[in-house]
Amino acid sequence: MAVIHGCEACNFTGYKGRIGIFEAIYNDESIQKIIPNNPSEHEIELVADKQGILNMKEDGIVKVIKKVTTLDEVKSVVSLSD
Repeated sequence: MAVIHGCEACNFTGYKGRIGIFEAIYNDESIQKIIPNNPSEHEIELVADKQGILNMKEDGIVKVIKKVTTLDEVKSVVSLSD
């Protein structure tokens, strides 16, 4: 027999509503230094990584661990490979 989670209000998922996953960077000296060179997204990520702020993938994983959302939901908006 299958275990049923949730109710009709959440379509039996155990989750209701929406929650965002976020990423931000500080416009600090290291970012300002590379902007005039029209950096690629990857180059910006390398510099921003040193700021210690969670990226979208990391924020999504934290929310999965805290049971705020599911891994499938995070995978639907963020690539988890690399």
